[in-house]
Amino acid sequence: LTTSIAKNTADLIKVHQWFDNNSFPSCFNVGVNEIKKNDKIIVYPNPATTVLQFKNIDVTKKARYTISDITGRVCLQGIYNGEIDIHKLKTQLYLLKLDDGTKISYTKFVKL
Repeated sequence: LTTSIAKNTADLIKVHQWFDNNSFPSCFNVGVNEIKKNDKIIVYPNPATTVLQFKNIDVTKKARYTISDITGRVCLQGIYNGEIDIHKLKTQLYLLKLDDGTKISYTKFVKL
């Protein structure tokens, strides 16, 4: 039992470090060019409970989004039309990919 607790604690520390550094061990980054600071999407609210919105995305471009958990499993996909309904997602950390046809951006968010 103490071994399980120690492993869970170590894993929790890793996840916190990944979140704090915006660096995740994921297939998202394979073959993707470095994202410039001004290309990063800004999601709000973060943490979120029911919907996500973006501060710097043109909704007329009809960007496609993919939300994955930290294991890489796709949890939600669709077309961004001003907000993303996340109320059915479990409480945890997620990775979000946004493709507007000209560039692909990634960010993270926490669902409460």
